[in-house]
Amino acid sequence: MRALPALSLALATALCAAGPLAAQIVVDGTTDTVVTLGAGGEVNVRVAPPAAGGLSHNRYDSFSVPKAGAVLDNRTAAARTILNEVTGSAPSRIEGALRVEGQLAHVVVANPNGITIDGGRFVNTGRVALTTGPLTFEDRQIAPGIFQRNAVTTVRGGTIVIEGGGLSGQMDALDLIAEKIRVGGPVEVAGDTGALALTGGWSVTEFNSAILPGNTSALWSSPSALDGGPEGVMVEVLRPGVLGANRIGIAVTGAGAGVRMAGGAQAGRDGFRLSASGDVLLDGARIASTGDAVVTGRSVTVSATDVQAAGLSVDAAERLDIDTGVTLSAEAALLLTSGGALNLSQATLRSDNALLFDSAGPMTLSSSSLRAAGHLTGAASAITLQTGSELVAENGALIATTRAGNFTNLGSLVQGGQKAEGLADAAGTLSDGAVTLNVAGDLRNVTATGTDAPLAILFGAAGDLSLTGAGNLANLGGRLVANGDVRLRFGGDLDNAAGADLPAPQPVQMRKGKGKRSWWAFWMRRPTTYRLSFTGLPESHVRAAGITAQGAVDLRLAGDLRVQGADINANGGDIAISAASVTVASVATGALDARQTCGFTCRGKASGQVQSLGGQINAAGAIDIATTGALILRGGSLYALSTVAATADRVLLAARQLPMAVRRPDGIHALWSGGTIWAYLRDLGGTVTSGAGDVTLAAPVTLEGGAVAASGSVTTGPQEVLRRPGIQTLIAGREIGLFRDLPGVGQ
Repeated sequence: MRALPALSLALATALCAAGPLAAQIVVDGTTDTVVTLGAGGEVNVRVAPPAAGGLSHNRYDSFSVPKAGAVLDNRTAAARTILNEVTGSAPSRIEGALRVEGQLAHVVVANPNGITIDGGRFVNTGRVALTTGPLTFEDRQIAPGIFQRNAVTTVRGGTIVIEGGGLSGQMDALDLIAEKIRVGGPVEVAGDTGALALTGGWSVTEFNSAILPGNTSALWSSPSALDGGPEGVMVEVLRPGVLGANRIGIAVTGAGAGVRMAGGAQAGRDGFRLSASGDVLLDGARIASTGDAVVTGRSVTVSATDVQAAGLSVDAAERLDIDTGVTLSAEAALLLTSGGALNLSQATLRSDNALLFDSAGPMTLSSSSLRAAGHLTGAASAITLQTGSELVAENGALIATTRAGNFTNLGSLVQGGQKAEGLADAAGTLSDGAVTLNVAGDLRNVTATGTDAPLAILFGAAGDLSLTGAGNLANLGGRLVANGDVRLRFGGDLDNAAGADLPAPQPVQMRKGKGKRSWWAFWMRRPTTYRLSFTGLPESHVRAAGITAQGAVDLRLAGDLRVQGADINANGGDIAISAASVTVASVATGALDARQTCGFTCRGKASGQVQSLGGQINAAGAIDIATTGALILRGGSLYALSTVAATADRVLLAARQLPMAVRRPDGIHALWSGGTIWAYLRDLGGTVTSGAGDVTLAAPVTLEGGAVAASGSVTTGPQEVLRRPGIQTLIAGREIGLFRDLPGVGQ
């Protein structure tokens, strides 16, 4: 008698437990589908017999898979595709395994109310589709009198959510199709040929019923966009979320619909593809693909992201921003395309083959690296490299074109390996050297002031440096260097200077003053003080700039050539210059202060040093200058091992007068009265020299401390000598002492 209540209690408990489990999959009675509950809580679904095309259509009031799992019994039906459509109002939740019993089949779960997966698995399935669109059917004629019935899902709402337990299975493919998809856990399609596709926004997808389960090569699902739909993020892969499959595709349709990816993706040889009609944000994403990776969107922003792929393409219709902490690596080609601006900040891009960029707007690099083991080519409306950036083609050619604006290099490295015959960039500029730049505006190669500032360098590592521009070329504190020839063709001026905005040279200051005579020294002369002072450019303000070729240098300018404190060197060939005028000037650096006071004896002291910097054009071969204006050397010099020839309307050879001071030490020869100073101005530069040939200057020549010298003949126009080269004494030391003429003491 006492056992009956216990039995009733156990039965009641079992019924209460069975009720909620059985209620998770409930048919709506419109299809021949039977649902039963197994002893372990597993739900058994005997699917409806298939109609045309092997489609088994099953309709439910609710469809959720418990942790104990669910079985789609296909042993009797032998359907190729099992359609599971929810007609009620409850969302689906898949927390366990959904297994096909019997013949392998494709599985579709359609619930417009939304689907959440947390620990879901698919077993013995071909391809799987989870969608938030209702199902319809399309009959297509495949031959005369023969029709094929395909299932179609039309999505205009609903959300699919992958929670921390994730979704996995040994499937041929997995399609997630919803207006919104949010991935917060792992999604893995196992197998060497498995495919994963996420389709967000409004869409229509048709499933080909002729594709047999196990056929991984044919196309099963065909999505297409629907007009309309909301804007904003439609597919979101959160940081815990990881997508894994041989082929991964993320597609969002609808104007303004976008993707945010902060999680990971592991793709196989069939690669990774992300496409959105709206904005794409890769923020902290980790993407690896043994195949190619392609990212396409209206605007694309990449930050704190790492992408490694066989080939990599990033395409933005309006704007592409690659921000802090980004590493993009490709074994094959790496391609960047933007319909507007292309900005890179603290990003590293590397291709083991070729790297290409094409921007309809300006391209800006800030502390960023674009480096290719092979060729690096690209075009933009304008190109700017901020300090610490680089464009490097290690072993191939570097070609870059600005379509409308300037090419500006501020303390960065632009380097190419060698010329590539027939290779062109996106604007059609052909390779003409290791580095080929074609600039619609000005080219500026500028090193910032300061001894620690990175150099602005354009470098042809194993070939020529070929620079062409419609405007001016300014090489200010920078270096144009090639292990081949240097060719410069510009429609404006060329400024080759030790720095930007160099001030005009200051004159040497010389002052003389008489002091008071002490009352007790009335028989002595009044002391006279001589002071020389000069301040040149501070060393931190100038950099050793110049144009250097291991071969020849060929400069053709429509404007003027101005060389100030910099050099032009052809270490293995000739220098040819064509310009409206040519000015070559040295600059003085450092400072000098010399002071001497003489009464009965002289006492002097001096500090500092002044040096002459740059202003040289040197050639291992010949120098040939053609200008319709003036050829002016102000402390500058022309030196060629072979001949020097210049044609101009006039030539000025002016030396730079720089001060120098020599202090004689004190000692016995001066009766220990103190050291004395000799200070003078010396002429430097203003020279034209041929080491093993002739000098021909076809113009009137004015000599102002300058000179012309040659091992052969010297031919010039009429000469006017304003000053011969020499030394001008400014402060002369006075010596006294019994031993001043003693050898070894007074000298």
